[in-house]
Amino acid sequence: MSMWRVRRTGFTLVELLVVIAIIGTLIGLLLPAVNAARESGRRSQCMNNLKQITLALHAFNDEVGTMPPNTTISGYAGTEVSPSWMAGILSYIEENALAAQNKVELPIGQPPNLAVAQTVVRTFRCPSENSFPSGRLSGSYPSGSCCQDDAWWISIGGAITDYKACAGGNWDAGDFVVAQTPNPTTDDYDGLDHGNGIICRNWDGLPPKQFKNVTDGLSRTFAVGEVVPAWCAWTDWRWSNGCTATCGIPLNYRVGTMDLHSAWDDWSRTYSFFSMHPSGANFSMCDGSVQYVNDSIDINVYRGLATIAGGETVQLEN
Repeated sequence: MSMWRVRRTGFTLVELLVVIAIIGTLIGLLLPAVNAARESGRRSQCMNNLKQITLALHAFNDEVGTMPPNTTISGYAGTEVSPSWMAGILSYIEENALAAQNKVELPIGQPPNLAVAQTVVRTFRCPSENSFPSGRLSGSYPSGSCCQDDAWWISIGGAITDYKACAGGNWDAGDFVVAQTPNPTTDDYDGLDHGNGIICRNWDGLPPKQFKNVTDGLSRTFAVGEVVPAWCAWTDWRWSNGCTATCGIPLNYRVGTMDLHSAWDDWSRTYSFFSMHPSGANFSMCDGSVQYVNDSIDINVYRGLATIAGGETVQLEN
């Protein structure tokens, strides 16, 4: 009989556990990098959306001579006749069929506008923002709602937007009361209907502004910024009251300090800009460029960038 024995090869239990631990450690090290890469891609797509929206505003301005109209003409909730600037640029972002279906002279709740108001527009959605995965409002409205029109938008499943035009830096309610001078509007504080930015809610029916009115400089003035629909009940692209926001309220105000959805009808504190991107938000400038604005931006610089003709000497740091 042979004196040599065949030695069996393989992993011991200890060796197997060590290998598993090493693999787990490597996965733990790689996941943050993978998530960061994914977020970078989503942020780039968001920036591209903002650029396309702002270029569409330029195309409309070049053709018509002004910004798209954003105001209310008559009615309330579903009976309201309410042109929105976002509806005005549909044909400039390759949404020609939807643009043809939209009838600005008819109430929002009347066909064919009802179907338009329920249609999700991909260019108006940030890939990092997923508070309403369907792209339409859903669920029950928080108690204490101040306006029945928002409840109507929820009842029909209105299509949301993750972007709003910058109404300006002036504001007159909630925690922030701000008047900026010199001011091109007739009311120094009214950031809703006399906002000193490029497009405001404008329920007083003021004439639409033009890019030539941006005397502060196109590269130093906000055009459109990010929002989170779950944190502000007024976030519907087809509605003139759902597609503008103010810089009078700080960027990402109260994020991380409270459940913002429970207060999403607190318009005096939520009619502002928010983002799901970490530590800041994307904004397009009036020249079509897109900048990432950090939460820590000085509030006076932030508000100065929101005005179109405030005369401030402010700019974003690259």
